[in-house]
This record gives sequence, structure tokens and C-alpha cells, in this order.
Amino acid sequence: MISAAREVRIWEKRAELYVDLIAQVMTQSSRQLRMQARFVSADDVQLEPATPEQEASRLMIHARLDAFGSQAILDAYEAAIAAYWEAQRTWFLWKALFDQGTAETREGRLAQIAERNRQREEVDDALVLVNSLNQKLIEAIRRELSDHGGGAGPARAGWLSAAITGDGAPSSGEVD
Repeated sequence: MISAAREVRIWEKRAELYVDLIAQVMTQSSRQLRMQARFVSADDVQLEPATPEQEASRLMIHARLDAFGSQAILDAYEAAIAAYWEAQRTWFLWKALFDQGTAETREGRLAQIAERNRQREEVDDALVLVNSLNQKLIEAIRRELSDHGGGAGPARAGWLSAAITGDGAPSSGEVD
């Protein structure tokens, strides 16, 4: 009886954690949209560094994931976050190419354009990987929630999927 109650409390903490983890992925997705857009000038967009509060939240989610999350979700999260940091790194390299100024010769300008385009392709490839890994993370969370049953079962997983994919509010029969 005590063991069952303990398992329920752990599962509740895990389910809360997964909702927070999905919210973090959604926050990162809005940042990724700014990286995905093609700009006439790199001056048109700025990526602000994470605020101390955002960084503290990310670290707290990671700590809770270490404590309560399954190994499958932890592995999926770590792959997704590593890809996200790599996408940011490639974006900042692309932005730095614009900040260098313009070459004086025609050949120099053409070389700059080619390098900017090559770096932009790296950004786009990195973002495709991030989106794929984020989707795998969400699918792993949905599977785990669905497999557990009870209060955090398939209906809740359906709502989570809708929230991530932007399909809107829960449909009838889904838990809010």
C-alpha cells in the first residue's frame, strides 16, 4: 500500500515534469522560428541570450528529469538540447559573417555571399535536426504517458501532442 502510494507520487511528479519539459521545447521552438527565417540582413534579427530565469528554469527541469524522468526521456532530451545548442552555434556563425562588413572587391563579395549561403545551409540543416529530435522527445513522452494509464493516460497525451504541433485546444473527450 505504501509502495503504491509512493509510486503514484513519483508518477505525478514525472507527469508534471514532462509538461514543463514540453513547455520548454515550445519556448525553444519560438526561438527556432526566428533562426529559420531568411533575412535580407542579419541585422533584422537578434537572438537574445537566455535570461537568468530561463537558464535557472532549464537547469531545474534537467535536475527534475535526472531525478524523476525515465532514461528514454532523459536520453531524448539530451539529444534534443545538444542539437539545439549546435543550431544556435551555427546561427551565430552565420550572423558573424554579416557583421564582418563587405569585401572591397567583386570577387571578395562573391566569396562572402557563397560563404554566407553555405553557413545558412548549415543553420537550416541544424534546425531540421532539432525539430526532428524535439518531435522524437514529444513522441517518447506521449508513449510513456499512454503506457502508464490512469490520470495521465492517452487523453492527456493527445492534448500534449496538439499543444506541440499547434493543432489548437484539446478536442472533445481530451483532458484539459
